Amino acid sequence: RIEREAAAHVPRRRKGYHKRARLACFASAPSPRFLPHQGCPARVSKMERQKATTLTAACQASATAQLPQLNISEREALSLRQHAGDQTTITIEWVVDVADNNLNWFVATAYSIDTVRRVLRVAIPDRDEPTWEGDLPLDPKTIHLLECCDNKSMALYKQCCREGSIKCKWTVEWCIDGAWFSGEALYYGRLANVVYCSDGRNVALHEVTIDENLRLVECLDDASRGEFEELVVDGVVRWRGPDGDDHELQQDPVAAVARRPARALAQNCEQLDRLATDMAHCLADALRMRCASDVEQYEAASLLKRHVVCGDLDAADRLDEDGRRDARADLDRRRREAQESCLGAIQRCEGRFWRAAATGLFFRRRYKAGDAVEVALCRGLETCRGVVAKCHDNETYDVDLDGDRPEVGVQIPPEYLRPSVQSRQKAQGNLFAGVHDEASESRRRELRAAVADMLREREALRSRLDALTREKEHLEDVIGVQQTSQKPQRRHQGPADRTTRIWCGTIRLGSKDDLGAACAAALPVGTKNEVERAAGFDVVVCALQGELDGSKCVAALKARLPGAWAATSANCGNSHLIVFARSSAVVKDSVVAVPAPKAAVVTATLRSGARLAFCAVCAGEYDTPLSTDQAVRSARDMMWPASSEDVGRPPLDCCGGADHAFLIGDLGFGASAVGQAASQELVAAEDWASLANHDELRQSKNERRALSGWEVSQPRFPPTAHRSCWRERILWRSSPGLVDRVRLELHTARDIGLGRDAVVAAFSLSPPTRAPTPRPVEIAFPSLKVSLRLEASSLEGLQAAAKGVGPLLVSVDASHDRTGVPPRTSDRSLEADGDSLDEGEPAATSIWTFDDDKKLDSLRTLADPDDDADHITVRVLRRVWREDKQAFEDNGVLIGAALLSGRALARRILRSEAAVDFQEPLLLRGVSIGTLHGSAARAKGRLLTKAAEPLDARMTAGASSEKQKKSSGWGLFASKKKLSENYKTRK
Repeated sequence: RIEREAAAHVPRRRKGYHKRARLACFASAPSPRFLPHQGCPARVSKMERQKATTLTAACQASATAQLPQLNISEREALSLRQHAGDQTTITIEWVVDVADNNLNWFVATAYSIDTVRRVLRVAIPDRDEPTWEGDLPLDPKTIHLLECCDNKSMALYKQCCREGSIKCKWTVEWCIDGAWFSGEALYYGRLANVVYCSDGRNVALHEVTIDENLRLVECLDDASRGEFEELVVDGVVRWRGPDGDDHELQQDPVAAVARRPARALAQNCEQLDRLATDMAHCLADALRMRCASDVEQYEAASLLKRHVVCGDLDAADRLDEDGRRDARADLDRRRREAQESCLGAIQRCEGRFWRAAATGLFFRRRYKAGDAVEVALCRGLETCRGVVAKCHDNETYDVDLDGDRPEVGVQIPPEYLRPSVQSRQKAQGNLFAGVHDEASESRRRELRAAVADMLREREALRSRLDALTREKEHLEDVIGVQQTSQKPQRRHQGPADRTTRIWCGTIRLGSKDDLGAACAAALPVGTKNEVERAAGFDVVVCALQGELDGSKCVAALKARLPGAWAATSANCGNSHLIVFARSSAVVKDSVVAVPAPKAAVVTATLRSGARLAFCAVCAGEYDTPLSTDQAVRSARDMMWPASSEDVGRPPLDCCGGADHAFLIGDLGFGASAVGQAASQELVAAEDWASLANHDELRQSKNERRALSGWEVSQPRFPPTAHRSCWRERILWRSSPGLVDRVRLELHTARDIGLGRDAVVAAFSLSPPTRAPTPRPVEIAFPSLKVSLRLEASSLEGLQAAAKGVGPLLVSVDASHDRTGVPPRTSDRSLEADGDSLDEGEPAATSIWTFDDDKKLDSLRTLADPDDDADHITVRVLRRVWREDKQAFEDNGVLIGAALLSGRALARRILRSEAAVDFQEPLLLRGVSIGTLHGSAARAKGRLLTKAAEPLDARMTAGASSEKQKKSSGWGLFASKKKLSENYKTRK
């Protein structure tokens, strides 16, 4: 028995199946049904007899010598009788293949069968999470039986397969594990989609699935010739003539040579002769072009000689004119090619739009009984002629279809109908002829209105094209099948190259607010704007703040978000974060909740490799915003990361080093002093720029006190809180090199009648560009300088504050290398910068160079100049004094970090022979604490300079002086608490 190659679990697309199969399912409701023509009593009586005998025959044990695979044992018949009883609708569990009108076959589950009507109840893919559910007739054109999963209905399954099988006599060949076998097909299982073949050696028949591993050779009887030709035309199987005159050599050269070596040799010789002839023509053309080039070069050399030697100015003019003529000819050729390419693209787009418009919902033509029409199949690419038999009140029509088998299309929607060729020609003649009767004028008005509708709908089709593409991808992901096409894809080449769209919504609720209305406001379920349609997004993020039940929030959001989504939630205090993602956009099992002390964090990884982080926060009371100092401290605490076991790479914040991070929720920032009347005037005048000048979040960012490095959009909507301030915020941040990959599409507020408004934003993330083959550049850092801002009013106070910080060291970590402990420099004490007191920003500095630190040479890293996502993290660590050991601890405490773009740095180094300088701010939890200065150069050998001199004994001292220990109470933020209270020390 041939294995089915996991056919019950892997959906596939069949090419060119019979056009009648496409009429099984239409896109819009009500779905048309095709019934046998009422004028065929013989067919009706035959079906009635078959209805009555199907269940009866299945409940009796039977055996046949020809098809032992379909024998019904006594045990199977008894199980069916006990399971069915007197009912005609029987519960089953069968795996089936279902066809739709677009030539797609989907794996589905049949869970009930009506033995009288011979109708299966089918769900795609199963009953747990169905994307489509309905009744389908037991017709081999629209359904194939793959597997029976319950023993109670096994007898009925075999009986249906037996009734759907016909006798045949075909010469066939089939492939098993690369080896081809020949024989005769004796039975064709239409419902099971198999043929039962005999190889002439064994009595038992082989069950061969109808796919590309089956080759039809010859039909030896006339009874099954129609089915044989149908399989050949469909293109599902292979085929070759009995005389072997086909393209088998190109399709399977190994088998062709083994079968007919002389014929294969002759074909190869003919092909080589054609190639030799073509090569001769190419060489002749090349020689002719070379001769023409030699003549042109000789003429140019002669003209140049006459101009230089003889001083002939006319020769110089001719030479210049020849050059300009060649340049103009080349420019005209390029312009003509560009115009042809552009016009061809426009014509293809217009053709797609007009073809879609021909079967669109806006084409509302009315028909009457007796009109000759064409039924559109496969989205208008094929048609079937017929005559309208009946008009229904719901604007659907019954159509008598022309064909070999008389069929009736029941309740076909008007978008699948169009007039016949004769009717269109007649209408066009009336439109352009000189007839001015009432019927002609009415027809003219109708056609002009239809054309105007198509022109209006063309613009709507343009805006909906991307959303419909995402809906198709979503459906393909749900049903587990990928639609293949012979044409090149319009926009995206794969899931990793597509643009990802993200929706973020946030609202804070009171104890008595409506949860359902708040959830609807935070979701992309709007109908006024195409941007706000849920089908166009890959990730939907909702942040709800307040004393709420997390499970109720998830249930309320799921109930209002259409489509199938995978939900991941995280809670932290009054912050509730729920992330919905499509499996077609993210890596499997990559959407997880990450623990954080002060925020609810969820991370995800896109198919493009970009890592995302979503952080939801809640600060302050519901009615009263925090003061500026309280909001700043709260923002610092919100970004506090969870404890990490990686001593070499302490986390910078709770985002975990994501490429793109989003901060959502109530940040607690209010508005600076502005009167209520003045704020109302600004809101009434929609002067958002003036109102934003009083925004405390904007002021804190400008002063580098909080959320430095985060992007925030200026609100262009009224304040969302009780006071004139924007409480709910959506901020985002990207790694160096990926800043331009984020585009803000929408940022607005939704008023739902509560005291607070919902703030929503839509983003589009472009995938980072990476070269197919990385070209990493090894980078070394000849010098580094760390400048920390300290608070002091005198030089003595600045020196004491620098000693309180303690010795520093620097580590460099590349984004592509996550193995091992990153290299570090030696310890270096902070030296007070007296000049900074005059500038108003007191600071202390530490400097590392190759001359005084031999460990600086180990700070080498690799950077790819063609990878946007490549970045370098430079961490500044502080050594902590341990009283119990009377020495500094080996592992340092993170006090700040700077992110460098590896791509930009590598490109600058490749363009310059000398070292390049860089300057980046040092950040810690969104606070700018200083600046990192340095130089980078391309590494050459293991040592860039001469051997480093021995370190100063002052720098290698293991313990600090008693005065330095006592002065350790000075901090970085003008706080007289100990530094260990501002920064957690790892024990």
